[in-house]
Amino acid sequence: MIREVKFESQDRRIKGIIAALNANGIKDIEEANAICEAAGVDPYKTCEETQPICFENAKWAYVVGCAIAIKKGCKNAAEAAELSVSVCRRSAFRVL
Repeated sequence: MIREVKFESQDRRIKGIIAALNANGIKDIEEANAICEAAGVDPYKTCEETQPICFENAKWAYVVGCAIAIKKGCKNAAEAAELSVSVCRRSAFRVL
């Protein structure tokens, strides 16, 4: 599904997000979304359904994290969780 990538403080955060994606072989958030879609998952929608009042940056953070996990070959939630700890510590999505 094509969604416009828009989230809080995007102009301030996008460079760090793109750097993290590029470090994992992903060009941008749109490609991250396509990777998730090709794998048959929609983390944006899952986040939205889990917490309907969540901010847009949370939804896109889930997309980015899932795409990185898929790209890294994570096969289960435990592997993805382990990977996410290291990614989240450096994430530009976190509240500063």
